[in-house]
Amino acid sequence: MGDNAEVFSKINKKDGVSYPVLVPNVKGLETALKVGVKEIAVFGAASESFSKKNINCSIEESLNRFQAVVDEAKKHDLKIRGYVSCVMGCPYEGDVDPEKVNWVAEKLYAMGCYEISLGDTIGVGTPEKTHKMLQAIKNIPKDKLAAHFHDTYDKACSNLMAA
Repeated sequence: MGDNAEVFSKINKKDGVSYPVLVPNVKGLETALKVGVKEIAVFGAASESFSKKNINCSIEESLNRFQAVVDEAKKHDLKIRGYVSCVMGCPYEGDVDPEKVNWVAEKLYAMGCYEISLGDTIGVGTPEKTHKMLQAIKNIPKDKLAAHFHDTYDKACSNLMAA
């Protein structure tokens, strides 16, 4: 992600289009602010193993990092979108507990993310898992949720319909 600033600064931006930038920490936010970013995304996981392998920290540690990012982003009136990876399965742990997804999603929403994207990162979701996961999300309005499905096993469309 070291080249986000370069990529963002070279995009031919159009009015009315949002160009969010993934920001893993306060240093990344500082870089994004220098190039005029108006929207950022913080991205966590519902799997401890995935979190440790992807961003080199536990879920709890990642949420603490994100809180600092979100607090600083709010000072600059940035829009903040939250992402939760591995919401239905993890390449290291297998199935992911929908309650864990809910816990991470609620933390991100409470921080101030305007929307939470729930990602079936490795594409192992099914309509049944999708339904159970969304049923577990209790305190976030449904219009503040987004779903991201991969079609690894030909289930993305059926998962989308279930969502």
